[in-house]
Amino acid sequence: IPAWLKAKEEELLLERLREKEVERRIEAPPAAVRQYYETHAERFMQSEEILVVEILVATREEAETLLRRIRAGEDAAALARRYSLRHGAQHQGGHLCLQPYQRAVFGALIDAVGEAKPGELRGPVQVEGGYSVVEVKERLPRRLQPFDQALPQVLYWFKNQEEERLFAALLHRLRE
Repeated sequence: IPAWLKAKEEELLLERLREKEVERRIEAPPAAVRQYYETHAERFMQSEEILVVEILVATREEAETLLRRIRAGEDAAALARRYSLRHGAQHQGGHLCLQPYQRAVFGALIDAVGEAKPGELRGPVQVEGGYSVVEVKERLPRRLQPFDQALPQVLYWFKNQEEERLFAALLHRLRE
């Protein structure tokens, strides 16, 4: 136990020293933050997004009927408001924004729209809760998040980097 207490005491002292000599001295000049954003752009990329209108119904037959109606010229969003079982579809007209990280929830839909181009219809797609008909509205490619939008993350990573740099310098000074 004495060795553990001594190690814990040293750990707490080091943490207090880090707070006093490092964390309180971190500055984030706007030009340096902007430069960090530009040189670490990969860290601030937005995933590809696929904007779709989805109509979720209970049976394959219902989905096939809706698919025929859309192909005949009816508006998918209006049909989604009327028929979709998806929560929120009545208010949003079935509009969804699919992103790769949502695969656990929308895997079958993401697979179904795969490389589909805007205006293409897919379905019926068997999903949890029934069958979906999906119309691809727009595909937004992977892109750099605008600086103002990414600023909270940029500041986090910039300050983290500065903290590591200042702490390493402090340890170097203490060892000398």
